[in-house]
Amino acid sequence: MKIRCTLVTPERELFTGEVDYLCAQGVLGEFGILPGHAPFITLLKPGIAYVKMGNEIRRFAVISGFCQVSDDHAIILADEAYTEGEINKEEAEGEYKNATSELNKLKSDDPKYDETAKRVERAKVLVDIAEKR
Repeated sequence: MKIRCTLVTPERELFTGEVDYLCAQGVLGEFGILPGHAPFITLLKPGIAYVKMGNEIRRFAVISGFCQVSDDHAIILADEAYTEGEINKEEAEGEYKNATSELNKLKSDDPKYDETAKRVERAKVLVDIAEKR
């Protein structure tokens, strides 16, 4: 038994296929989907999502969006997502360094703090996918 899985952004489809397992980062923590999973929907937070097909694993950097599961079909509708190999490691590391430096200069009550913290999270996920973590 397999799960039909689709991962799309507004611009493109990153993946569609039959998988044995899906794992992603929900706002309440990491979750995994196997065939026969109960229907649910959750918001996603920045993280690495992956699908397993036999011995093959495909990984994706998902920045935000949501996942819906019903009838052995999982759909990730991402606002922003990337496949392995799409991210330039040096650029991602530079973005992470700059955003972290900026965040360290801000106080938590600064109006720019939350936006900058989100930039740090995004950059960290891009570094992770570039480094194949």
